Amino acid sequence: MIPIKPSVTHGLTAEEVSERRKDGRVNTAKNTVTKPLSRIFIDNICTLFNLVNTIIAVALIAVGSYHNLLFLLIVFCNTVIGIFQEIRSKRTLEKLSLLCTAKATVRRDGEEQVIPVSDIVTDDVILFKNGDQISVDARVLSGEAEVNESLLTGEIDPILKTAGAPLLSGSFVVSGQCEAVVEQVGENSYASKLAAEAKKYKRLHSQLMVSINKIIRFTSCFMIPLAALKLLSDWWGHTFEMKTSVTATAGALLGMMPQGLMLLTTVALVVGVLKLARKNTLVRELYSIETLSRVSLLCLDKTGTITKGTMSVTEVIPLDGTTSEHDVHSLIASAIRAIDDNNATAEAVKQYYEHRGTDAAYTASKVQPFSSQRKWSAAVLDGIGGVYIGAYDRLLPDAPTERMRELEDAGKRLLLVAQSDSTQIDAVNGTLTPLALIVLEDEIRDNAKEILAFFRREDVQLRVISGDNPRTVSAIAQKAGLENADRYIDTSALKTEEELREAAKYYTVFGRVMPEQKRTLVRLFKEQGHTVAMTGDGVNDVPALKEADCSIAVAAGSDAAKQVSQLVLLDSDFASLPTVVMEGRRVVNNITRTASLFLVKTVMSFLLTVCDILLPGVSYSFQPIHLTMVGLFAESIPGFFLTLEPCRERIKGNFFNKVLSSAVPSAVIIVLGVIIAQLVLQPALGLSPDLTNMLCVYFTGTAWLVQLFRVCQPFSMARRILWVLMVIGFYTGTALMAVIIPLLSQFGLQVKGVFLLPTPDMIWAIVIAAAVTFVLDFLLVKAARRIWPAER
Repeated sequence: MIPIKPSVTHGLTAEEVSERRKDGRVNTAKNTVTKPLSRIFIDNICTLFNLVNTIIAVALIAVGSYHNLLFLLIVFCNTVIGIFQEIRSKRTLEKLSLLCTAKATVRRDGEEQVIPVSDIVTDDVILFKNGDQISVDARVLSGEAEVNESLLTGEIDPILKTAGAPLLSGSFVVSGQCEAVVEQVGENSYASKLAAEAKKYKRLHSQLMVSINKIIRFTSCFMIPLAALKLLSDWWGHTFEMKTSVTATAGALLGMMPQGLMLLTTVALVVGVLKLARKNTLVRELYSIETLSRVSLLCLDKTGTITKGTMSVTEVIPLDGTTSEHDVHSLIASAIRAIDDNNATAEAVKQYYEHRGTDAAYTASKVQPFSSQRKWSAAVLDGIGGVYIGAYDRLLPDAPTERMRELEDAGKRLLLVAQSDSTQIDAVNGTLTPLALIVLEDEIRDNAKEILAFFRREDVQLRVISGDNPRTVSAIAQKAGLENADRYIDTSALKTEEELREAAKYYTVFGRVMPEQKRTLVRLFKEQGHTVAMTGDGVNDVPALKEADCSIAVAAGSDAAKQVSQLVLLDSDFASLPTVVMEGRRVVNNITRTASLFLVKTVMSFLLTVCDILLPGVSYSFQPIHLTMVGLFAESIPGFFLTLEPCRERIKGNFFNKVLSSAVPSAVIIVLGVIIAQLVLQPALGLSPDLTNMLCVYFTGTAWLVQLFRVCQPFSMARRILWVLMVIGFYTGTALMAVIIPLLSQFGLQVKGVFLLPTPDMIWAIVIAAAVTFVLDFLLVKAARRIWPAER
């Protein structure tokens, strides 16, 4: 079938659209927001931890140690919880993502229609304007636009597209308007690669992610070799007994796996994502919550953050005494209508003249749309010549008068209207005659002072980076209460990166900033040691958003800005930022607080297995059921409650160092307790091997609960109750297991000796060990913090 080419004025018919959908020529794209259900199940079931757990379970079944399979219940619960939370998160995020799904304006059946980009079909006539994301491959039919292809090529200079020029999916319009015919959609275009291309330029920095990956790599490298060495050690030492050795090795392997830490981190982050979703904040990157909570410098644009972003014209001041006021207004109305830009400033001027009822009496033969690079737009009006509208410092740098400076100091935005005797408007040509000054204002947000004060209290430095006049931006920022807002600079006067670097060290307000300068400023702030967040809504913010550690866009912003951002504020209100920061702090602080509880078992199992291999008389005697019992009251239950409690503290120090300095001392104390129990107390108290193993379990639980005591500091009433309940739960639970489990032997399960009630001598040893552990814990933690300083 010969493809039907639509007319520009009519577009495709409904029948032609339907035919293309049936043929599969529709812009279906992969879901880049969430994973499919099948992938969620595979990712949670087919994990390294589950594989090792399965192998261990098979080994225990093979030797008949069925009572030690209790850990499978925890593995099953962990997997189910992980799947449930991801599915819940998926559904929530998919609902929210619909609110910021990119839309496109197409012409069908002679009418303009706004549709999701996923409904675009081949041969659609699509209309592009400033700020639009180009989500299909197309070719310009009419009009002209400047297009940024930085997401595809890395080159940020805009490219002029005229009739016949190709438009690539993944680029975006920075100025002008055009109509284009769609040539490639779906998998045949760059659309499906857009998210990957956008994120390719960014490497999300997460201490949590890096630290957990370090732990996983370490344990993965040593688990199997240590297990093999332990079995060989038992064989060579003539202590090998199949069931005992396999059970002890299984216990060591289970202890080395930080699976609780993985679940804790994932669930805590997912819960944080869901909480933010209820606050109308869409989180595209799970770990970006942590990144924002660690931010030390936040870059803001004036418009839409400090101000409401609703520009309005307060007055138009004629400057040319030879042109009547009526003609001046008519010239401006004609030029602004012909240029037809859709940015907030142009819309404000349009509305002003619509309300005035001014006739657009002149016809334009040529237009030059506004560009953030040029800072001006222009039109050639018949019989008049070129009429320029834009920043006075780009059109007539010597124009400022005392009155203009007074207006700027009052926070007003000024646009100069100038007439040229030339009809060439690709640049500022000919002699310019000032015609009028358009005065605009943008109201300060009601909560701006509160938001800025919040970040000041939280030691987050603020920088305002704007394309507007620095005097105007500074005046508005000072009214909003921004600290050091009187330190401002016009970055258009800075020609080298070294000049920009020096400015970045001192100034708070940066005006007349070009898009590439925004990106450079963000990079320079990072070089100063800051974790930088960038807020933006326009296409000119995209380079800086990609460069920032954490990027934040608003739903009302351009498609391009939303595509590259990790967080999208769906209500377009930056008042949500303090909530996001506080939620991030809660998640990260609580994970940091409780992660050491889960890491104790990993470090202890590693050290004790090494001692088992190297030291005669020392053995890894824990069975899986022992660690399950101790871990239930020392890590699982308290970890769950501590992770979900409120926390507004500032994040301080290095996650990995803080966790190690807390976990290693407790692990060392446990290993020392086991060695003393096996080499000293067993012969001194005449304990049987089973009672010695039970003493080791009590020592382990005691040391772990002492660490929980430290983790709960400072005590609140809830934490005090939690710790007391865990102490009671461990000792009474262990005693109950000693009574209940032997009864299972009546059903054929050989479990005698797994849990035993302590003898009076053992009770005294446990009490003394508890007292000594508190002292040792204090001393070893102090030493560990010197080895792994939190500030490093």
